[in-house]
Amino acid sequence: MKDHAAAKKNSADSLFRLANGIGLAMLGYISLSGILSFVWDGWAANRGELVQTAVSLARYAVSLLLPFALAGWALREEIRPLPHPNLVKDRWFLPSALAAGFGVACLGNLLAWLMQLTAAREGVEILHAAVNTDLGWPALAITFVGYSLLAALVEEVVFRGVVLRMLRPWGDLWAVWCSAVLFALCHASPLQFLPALLTGALLGAFVVITGGIGLSVVVHTCYNALAMTLNYLLEGRSSVLPVLVIWAVLILVGAAALLRLYGSWIRARLTPPRSRKDFYCAPVLLAAAAFMLVRILYGIIKV
Repeated sequence: MKDHAAAKKNSADSLFRLANGIGLAMLGYISLSGILSFVWDGWAANRGELVQTAVSLARYAVSLLLPFALAGWALREEIRPLPHPNLVKDRWFLPSALAAGFGVACLGNLLAWLMQLTAAREGVEILHAAVNTDLGWPALAITFVGYSLLAALVEEVVFRGVVLRMLRPWGDLWAVWCSAVLFALCHASPLQFLPALLTGALLGAFVVITGGIGLSVVVHTCYNALAMTLNYLLEGRSSVLPVLVIWAVLILVGAAALLRLYGSWIRARLTPPRSRKDFYCAPVLLAAAAFMLVRILYGIIKV
C-alpha cells in the first residue's frame, strides 16, 4: 500500500515538474521572440527583403525551438519511454492522412471565417497576421519553403516531439488534446486558434498511431503549402466563393478519410488515463497560458 502511495506521489510530482517546464518553455518562447525581434529585425531593417524574410523565419524557428529543446533536455529524466506501435503498412494510409489533415484544417479555417464574419456584423474586428506575398521571387520562394517546411518541422518537433511525448504517460487522448491546446495558444491569433487546435489534435493522433513525428511533419508541410498557395492565388479577389468551394470539397474528402483512419486509432496501443490534477495547478504553466490567452484576446478590437 505504501509503495502504491509513493508511486502515485512520484507520478504527481513528475507531472507537476513537466507542466511547469512546459510553462517555462512557453514563457521563454515569448521572451526570446521579443528579444530577437528587437535585435535581428533592427539589424535586417535596411538589408533588403531577402535578408528580412530569412531573418524573420530564423527568429521564429530559434525562439520556438530553443526554449522547448532546453526544457526537454532539462527534464529528460522525467520523460518516460513508451512502446511504439509498428508503423502503418497500409498503402492508403498516407493519402488518407493527407486528406484528413486538409479536411480538418479547412474545417478550422471555415469556423474561423464564420467567426470573423459574425464579429464584423457586430462591429468587432479580429486582427490576423498574414504572410506578405508582395515580395520578389527569391524572397517569396524563401517564404514559401520556410512557412511550409521549416515552420512545420519546428512546430512538430516542439509540440508533438517534446510536449506530446512528455504527457503521453498520463493518457494518450488527453495528451493529444493538451498538446493541441498549447499549440493553438502559441499561435497567439484568434483566427488561427481553431485551425491550429483541430489540426494539432489530428497531428497528435498521427504521432500516437505511427510512433513518430514523420507523418505529422509531412501532413503539416503539405497543408501549409496548400494554404499559402491558395492565399497567393486568391489574394485581392472580391469573391470568397472559390475558397468556400475548395474548403467544402476538402472537408468532405477529409471526413471520409477520417472514417478510414479511425480503425488505426482504435488499434494503436493507447496509454490509459491517469490522474492529471497536478498538471492543471502548475503555476508557471497557468501563467504562460494566461499570457497567451490575453495575446489572443488582444487581437479582438471594437471598431
